[in-house]
Formats: sequence, structure tokens, C-alpha cells
Amino acid sequence: MCGVYFTPKGNARKERWSTRLSRNASAISNVLESRRVWGELKMYKRTVLALLVISVTLSLSADQTPAFYFGGKRLFVGMTKAEAVAVLSACCQLSPPADSENAKLTPDAGKMLGHFIVSKDDTPRFFGSIFFADGKVARITRPLDADKFDPLSDDVVAFARTLDRSLATETTDSHAVFISTRHERLSNGEGEVLTFSFPNGRAVELQISTLDSPSKETGKRDAVGLDEILQSPR
Repeated sequence: MCGVYFTPKGNARKERWSTRLSRNASAISNVLESRRVWGELKMYKRTVLALLVISVTLSLSADQTPAFYFGGKRLFVGMTKAEAVAVLSACCQLSPPADSENAKLTPDAGKMLGHFIVSKDDTPRFFGSIFFADGKVARITRPLDADKFDPLSDDVVAFARTLDRSLATETTDSHAVFISTRHERLSNGEGEVLTFSFPNGRAVELQISTLDSPSKETGKRDAVGLDEILQSPR
């Protein structure tokens, strides 16, 4: 009979190889398991990072919504009427009141109901106005620098009418108007330029200038100009 016989020495060698293979297999298994865990950890980190980015983006988008502040309270288009009325009640009052009979009327489609926003003083001060439609804020207004000029001044009224006439000649058919602003440095001062440009090449330019030194003729440094311009069509 033929057979293969292992000597004690051969058995010991076989056991060493077996132990080595077992250790290698265990090491490989540990490496694969570590890679799997690391891969899952990386995926988890990416998921958390993505959720964080989305959260921050949504937060910034909400913060960037245009808003007005009345008495330190934030008011923006789209908020519910109930929320807006509650916010304003801390500093102001509405005229007519939000719960007046007029405000309870159901407006026609696309029609807004408006209220003045005034102070709670004995002599109410005008802060602006707010309009509601479909139970939400649809429009908010407030005066710009009302304390810096007299809105009843003949000069202010004449200037506003001149600007209105210059724009109305092109906007009777609801043409688009491109508005741009720029800062200019002049030889004897500097200023801001506001330009209303029409598609046909016509433009109206409002210049607000400040001289380096008072004018010898008037003794003043600030001046406003309104010009009609022809330029290359956009």
C-alpha cells in the first residue's frame, strides 16, 4: 500500500503555514471591514455636509427676502395677514383698522385692500401703507427720507413732474425701461448718475453732484441735473 506520511517536523511546518494563512485571512478581513466602515463614514459625512449646505442655503434665502422694519419688527410680502397685523400692533396701528367692515369685504380677483400704517401717538405720524390680498401681505410702502425734504415744495413737485413727463413719453405702451447707476469723478467734484434707458436709444439721466468747493456763483456744493439723452439702442 502506498501512502503519504508526515513526520513530526512536517506537521509543525504545516501548522505554521496554516496559522500564517489564518492570520493573513484575518488581516485581510480586518482591512476590508475597515474600508467598509471608512466608506460608510465618508458617505455619512457627505450626507451631513449636504444637509448642512441645504439648511444654510435655505436660511440665507429666507434672510435675503426683501423686508421693511416698522418699530424694529420685520415685515415682508407673503407673510399672512394675521402675522403682519400682530407684528404691527406692537408699534403701530392701521387705518382703517384691520378688522373694519371694509377690510372684511371679499376683494375681486387681483384687487388689494390697503391700510395706512400710523403711530399710536395722539398726533399719528404716517409710516407707510400695507395691502392685503387672499389673506396675505401683497404690497408694503414707506416714504423715503421724508424728513429731509418738503414733499409740498414747489421745486420738488416741479422736478418730480418733469421726471414723470420725460419717462411717460416712452412708457405709454408699457415699454421696458433699463435702470442703471454709476459713480462719476468730475474735474471739480464727484457725483452719482441714475440712468433710465429705453430700447430705442433714448435715455433720461439724473445727476446728483457734489463739488469739491462751494460754487462762486451760488455758494453751494450740491446740485441736481436732469438730462435727456440719445445713445446707441440696447
